[in-house]
Amino acid sequence: MKLSPNFEQQNREALARAFRAADTRQIYEWAADNVTVGSWSPFPGKMSFDHTPWLIEPLRALRRATCHRVTVIAAAAGGKSTAAETFMAWCIRNDPGFFCWFSHTENTAKEFAETRLWPFLESVPEVKAIMPSGIDRFKKRQDGIIFPHMALLVLPANETSAQSKHIRYAVFDEPWLYKPGILAQLHKRTTKFAHNRKIIEVSTGSLAGDETDQAWHGGTMREWQFKCPACGVLYVPKFSPERLDKRGGVKWSPDAKIGGGAYDFGKVRASVVYECPHCPANFRPTEENQFKLNRHGCYTSAEESAHESFHWPAWASDFRLLGDFAVEFLQAKAALKRGTAELLQEFTQKREAAAWDASRVDAEPIQTVESTYDMGDHWPESEMRVATVDVQKHHLWLCVRDWAQGPLSRLVWAGKVLTWDELRQRQLEFGVEDRFVFVDSSHFTELVYGQCCRFDWNAIKGEKAPSGFIEERDGTKFRVPVTTSNTRGICAQLPPDAKMTSCELFRVSEELTAESLHLFRTGRAHGWTVPRNAPADYQEQMSARVRRTRQHSKTGQTIWEWVTVGKCGEHLWDCERYQIAAAFLAEKMEPKPEEPKQ
Repeated sequence: MKLSPNFEQQNREALARAFRAADTRQIYEWAADNVTVGSWSPFPGKMSFDHTPWLIEPLRALRRATCHRVTVIAAAAGGKSTAAETFMAWCIRNDPGFFCWFSHTENTAKEFAETRLWPFLESVPEVKAIMPSGIDRFKKRQDGIIFPHMALLVLPANETSAQSKHIRYAVFDEPWLYKPGILAQLHKRTTKFAHNRKIIEVSTGSLAGDETDQAWHGGTMREWQFKCPACGVLYVPKFSPERLDKRGGVKWSPDAKIGGGAYDFGKVRASVVYECPHCPANFRPTEENQFKLNRHGCYTSAEESAHESFHWPAWASDFRLLGDFAVEFLQAKAALKRGTAELLQEFTQKREAAAWDASRVDAEPIQTVESTYDMGDHWPESEMRVATVDVQKHHLWLCVRDWAQGPLSRLVWAGKVLTWDELRQRQLEFGVEDRFVFVDSSHFTELVYGQCCRFDWNAIKGEKAPSGFIEERDGTKFRVPVTTSNTRGICAQLPPDAKMTSCELFRVSEELTAESLHLFRTGRAHGWTVPRNAPADYQEQMSARVRRTRQHSKTGQTIWEWVTVGKCGEHLWDCERYQIAAAFLAEKMEPKPEEPKQ
């Protein structure tokens, strides 16, 4: 057999790779020599931790043999995934083992692998050299790579993934989006490697008391600190807006307020500064100041533990965008007054990187909703009249409400009707257009579809969708509490006098509409009113739904939920939730922009 002229050289190189000395450096030191960051990073090129010093300590913890779990709770686009990717590349080259990266859905897992993980690994020469190619190229798939010495899989976090796998390394990406109990099941797949496993959870803020929040509190809870260049004191940077009477936090010019609770956002951005809580020094949001504040920063101290947890907010990792964060906060507070807490929740989770606690809104002062009108009074500002219907076995509940921009709203009528023909009579009596009648189809679906086809009404259905639905308009994604269903309501046997062969069907987030209704009823959102002579049935049913906490039976996490108390039912409460959904559909309320994927 004829040997290659370079056989001896190739043989020496192969032996050198196989028997090379162990790399004893820290992971971040190895990464600085071996990782090239791509276009997904604001600092592309050779990896450097000069601009991201908050990543060093989590990587130190992962290198330590006695640490088996690291939880990172950080702002969106703050570098937390980069830390996990760097650790993954280091493991492939220096400490191989079965490695699984979990994402909350199959689609997000595949997309993340193709657009982020595979390009990252190919940017590491030592890893790229052993990636499957040639006749072995089939070993690189959408959901994983089979290396000669280990396997790497990118999987959805579901029951199937939690079966029959023994995992040494597990990364859980945004675990707060997983179904309750799944995180605990996936943790159990690492028990065979309890002596040398590494579990990494990387997430933005979650929900108070959920599994991710418990993971943060179960670790060392180390907070990133700025070091003031002026006074030299270390401190955890809090947002603390509008506290003009106290030192520290985000400040902007009082001139930015233009009255009526509104702000000139241009002036807010132009004047915003971050003030040291220990001295009068303040810092404009520039890259230079971001570098100065973080350069000598460090985490709060804690004893070494098998479970380390770390946190940093957006104004640490993206200090130069402080003006934008200030505007987002003010927009969230304004949205709260319009009846939605979604923007405030988004700010809390993605910017502050803190767990969202619904009771945080309840802790604010309650304003009593008062009115000076009676049911049936003429309201010249009305732009739209909506009827919403809750369907029971032997009768129906009807709520009629006027709406105007703002949003502003007045209750016109609420009560029980006995038949569908009486409901139609009430609709015509109050002058409600067919397109503004919404009937709950959660129960007695066939019957509701038939009546909606009969009068060209809309069917509406509540769903468990805590985060709402994503819609795209003009290239911008929005998170909304109600969306048009992909299918229409079809009745198997149409009434003889049906106008339509199918009806429009809308899906409604029960959680988001309940939250908005709560904000309106307690006066935290302005414009929603109830007449002085509202009927007793209405008042009793509106008080029949209360928000309480319970412990999840599997995970032990605290869950906020709406429960019914008393015996009167909550039918008109549901009707009022559907009124809010109808107002969103008519654009009387503003949808929430969805942050683009980083």
